[in-house]
Amino acid sequence: MYRLAICDDTERDAEHLHLLCARFKGKSNLSITVFLTGADLLAAHSKEAFDIILLDVDMPHTNGLQIGKVLHKASPQTIIIFVTSYPQYAIEAYDCEAFHYLLKPCDEHKLFQVLNRAIGKLKLTMKFHLIKTQKKALKLRISDIYYVECCRKHIIYHTKTTAMIP
Repeated sequence: MYRLAICDDTERDAEHLHLLCARFKGKSNLSITVFLTGADLLAAHSKEAFDIILLDVDMPHTNGLQIGKVLHKASPQTIIIFVTSYPQYAIEAYDCEAFHYLLKPCDEHKLFQVLNRAIGKLKLTMKFHLIKTQKKALKLRISDIYYVECCRKHIIYHTKTTAMIP
């Protein structure tokens, strides 16, 4: 199951996105949570990270671009899709490696295309490589492996965190 968050300070827009995502949910395994403030989104994300976030840019207190930067720094694997009425912020959205930038009112067909691509990307990052040793079996996320090295009779996996010899 993929966790999707919607964050928009305008309740009507948040509800519209929720309805669209609920229609899309029939084709995919999603849990959808709606937030009306960036602070609420950040608090929830810090407890259990979302896989996909639909984020408005124009919000009071802290705008969506600032929230996107915090989210990306905390969990770079989270897919951030901006949904906004302001096309002029599209370039700045890439500072937090935005996956896509949609303009309101959001077209159902376009949103579904973007969500399908996002889920495709998540599926790739969630694949694992099973390594069997004499003592145990280890699961390594394929996206965490930088390269594999063969040294005599040993195979060394170089990952984001460390090099390991099973």
